[in-house]
Amino acid sequence: MTTAVPRELTRFIAQSLSVDARLVTPQARFADLGRTSFAELELLSLIEDHYCIILDFKTYLDQETVGALAEAIAAATQDNQVQAAAD
Repeated sequence: MTTAVPRELTRFIAQSLSVDARLVTPQARFADLGRTSFAELELLSLIEDHYCIILDFKTYLDQETVGALAEAIAAATQDNQVQAAAD
């Protein structure tokens, strides 16, 4: 399943990787978009700050496509909401 990529995530990826936002599709591979170590850290920081989540760094790096990252963010957001409701 490929999750639709939220507009803000598209913007974060385009900004961090210095690519045209039209290239940021669910099927786009980060390796093809020019992912670098610095860009990985910048993007992770933007994601965690915006969505108020903490992504496991290895899990984050294991996401090969934009769609997979969107799914990981959705799952972490859902987990965060479930945990907040339980507290």
